[in-house]
Amino acid sequence: GNFGTVFQATASEFGKSKLRNKDDTRVVLKRIVTDEEELRKNFAKKTLFGTSLVGGTVARGNFETGKVESYFNERVRRYGFSGSFASYLGAFVGSIRMKDEDKQTLTLSAGQWLVWKYQGELTVDAYISQPEFPYNMEEALFDRTHDGLPDDEREILVVKE
Repeated sequence: GNFGTVFQATASEFGKSKLRNKDDTRVVLKRIVTDEEELRKNFAKKTLFGTSLVGGTVARGNFETGKVESYFNERVRRYGFSGSFASYLGAFVGSIRMKDEDKQTLTLSAGQWLVWKYQGELTVDAYISQPEFPYNMEEALFDRTHDGLPDDEREILVVKE
């Protein structure tokens, strides 16, 4: 898209040291597309409790929009709502090297990166687009289906979750 490029990757040895679960090292990387806009000095400020977005400020450009996405992902993780969203691992600014199986290594230039734990191929949009929606989300949300319940109750369970 015009905002960012998404990659599925496996963490390097250095990246593995940053992960809690060392057995599952698959991650999703989102590289924020650079643009002419830079981070304004008054856009986000550091406080004793972390970064604070200045009230009423609207993100301008991809870099600030990436900062906002990172900020809200951090808040979701910090306040215990992460069960409803992809597990956010953090953000960094820098370049990365990627190797596609046996092929040559590709170095992607420095940029802003957001990182999530890999949790599957399907997005919410993909689930919603399928004719089985909302029943097709039961397994992903609850690790089981609720076949014994009436359809309207099953639908309510999925929508509430």
